[in-house]
Amino acid sequence: MSFKDNVTADFQSVILNTDELAEQVTYHFAAGGSLSMAAIFRRDEVALDDSETGRRQDAFGVLTVSTDAALGVPNWDPSDYVTIDSERWEVVTALQIDLASVQLQLKRVSQLDRAGPDHRRR
Repeated sequence: MSFKDNVTADFQSVILNTDELAEQVTYHFAAGGSLSMAAIFRRDEVALDDSETGRRQDAFGVLTVSTDAALGVPNWDPSDYVTIDSERWEVVTALQIDLASVQLQLKRVSQLDRAGPDHRRR
């Protein structure tokens, strides 16, 4: 077994273990289809007060997933999104890619964001 194989196996069995650090998320690919997978998600709240849009808060997070084609995200797209606890999070960019994983920056999409500018509070 190669070093890369060992790192990938350890990442899958230890880091992405839902009994330890990981949680189940659903990743939706822009090209179609979705995949339920184990991932590590860190929420980073950023408060805003924007009277023009009525938005009180944006939420950002970092998602760490496997790059294994069968278990994770081998190729990400900025049109992909993730469902976590019934909330929709859009992929913004990749922050880091290594042998076994990718860290993706996500932004939470609220119901008001999806409804468009005419439905936002004034």
